[in-house]
Amino acid sequence: MAGRLRLRRRQGGDSAPDTKYGDRAGPARDPRQRHSAGVHGYRPRVRHTAANTRHSSRRLSRHTRAGQAEHAGRHRARRGVPGIAGGSDDQRRVAARGRRTAGVVEDREFGSTGLKVTALGLGGAPLSESCFADGVATIRHAIDAGLTYFDTSPLYGQGMSQAIYGTALSAQDTGFLFATKLGHFRDPRLYRSPDALRAQLHENLRLLRRERVDLLQIHEADFHSWWSDDGQGGRLQDGVDYDFDGAPVVEILREARDRGQCRFIGISGNTAGDMARVLQALDVDTCLMAFNYDLIWRGAREKVIPLARQKGAALILGAILQYGRFTQVRADWLASPPDWMTEDVRERFVRLYDLQAESGLSLVELTVRFLLAEPAFATMLIGAATPVQLEESVAAARRGQLPADLHTRIEALGL
Repeated sequence: MAGRLRLRRRQGGDSAPDTKYGDRAGPARDPRQRHSAGVHGYRPRVRHTAANTRHSSRRLSRHTRAGQAEHAGRHRARRGVPGIAGGSDDQRRVAARGRRTAGVVEDREFGSTGLKVTALGLGGAPLSESCFADGVATIRHAIDAGLTYFDTSPLYGQGMSQAIYGTALSAQDTGFLFATKLGHFRDPRLYRSPDALRAQLHENLRLLRRERVDLLQIHEADFHSWWSDDGQGGRLQDGVDYDFDGAPVVEILREARDRGQCRFIGISGNTAGDMARVLQALDVDTCLMAFNYDLIWRGAREKVIPLARQKGAALILGAILQYGRFTQVRADWLASPPDWMTEDVRERFVRLYDLQAESGLSLVELTVRFLLAEPAFATMLIGAATPVQLEESVAAARRGQLPADLHTRIEALGL
């Protein structure tokens, strides 16, 4: 893409204590168990429950005010200066570092949009898991590393992820593509409420400090609630003739695009068969497929990739580390398998762990470099709460695809 975002040097470095990202024993959590509610059942301001006590609303307010002051300071420093390259020594050094790292992660076509993004993008789900400052530093590290795709949702951290992005990126809107989502209401009826959807979009933009985003997506488009007025939850139901194109959320996506609040529209979800069903019915620019292309599970290959290619939709891979299943070797899982680990899956993990030990590469590096051999996707999202966590994936992407023999052996592990 033309141009790279340039930001001033971060203060305080990246020395904040590290935390394991996404290291959750057992299967990926059901997204249906995580909701936001408030106005029209949607919580339009960042709130925090007992499950998220690390970040109080007072703390968010303090960080937001600090970010606003920092943002104003940057603009004062640049006033009358022809671009950041003409600013302070710190600004020039950061700009130079950005130029040196540009292109180290390969660029890929973003569907039929005519744009390109890096094959590795930053997912926003874990950004609030450490602390606000670490989240901001992680985003800025991604910028310095040359990444050009960023994703978030009002679900992540109950709005905290979007607030972190708002502070980290401020008014910058060139050199990258930015995506957010609509969805995850406590009351299933609100998935069909244009007023609730408009309110959520407005709050998204407020937290992000933006007038528009590049991509607006339906979060979990494989939810039944988006497409039916019966008030039931769960995934799409077999045998139901849904009116996908006439759903309120599709109307709101198109309305947002017409109003200039987004450039592109897309869908996201976790179930390959259901996502193919929605993708077939809708004219969208992108499809974010989570949990269905990684070291073992590859349902997207047969059910989604051919359709995305046929329709010219950019394919985005999410949850490539399966919420912690592929972040570290878990010998305890082999000794006492979690409920999700069938005997067949356990046998594949045994072989995977043997390959990991033999290769000397981390599971994260194996995942990133294995996926780079798949030409069908535009970008894969990596979740990170600190710069250190992000750098492991960035470094892996810079090394390129795995050696052919190692790739072949991992290929044989797939379901």
